[in-house]
Amino acid sequence: MSSPLSTPHSFQLSLFSRGFRLPVRWDKTAIVVMDEVRVNNPYFPENVNGGTPAANERVKKVLELERRRLQARSSA
Repeated sequence: MSSPLSTPHSFQLSLFSRGFRLPVRWDKTAIVVMDEVRVNNPYFPENVNGGTPAANERVKKVLELERRRLQARSSA
């Protein structure tokens, strides 16, 4: 199953929309969130690492919520 967040740009846009407002930058193909959490390709929650446990969980939750939102939108 491919991820609805299969492109880094989809994930980055999700972090800047709907009130998440997390600072995001690129490090080659990895997305760095809040200057500590790395999200590596293919940008699933299990690809989150490097931050504090609380920061990692926050980013994972954003990924999960965004995946559900995109899946619901594509099903409609």
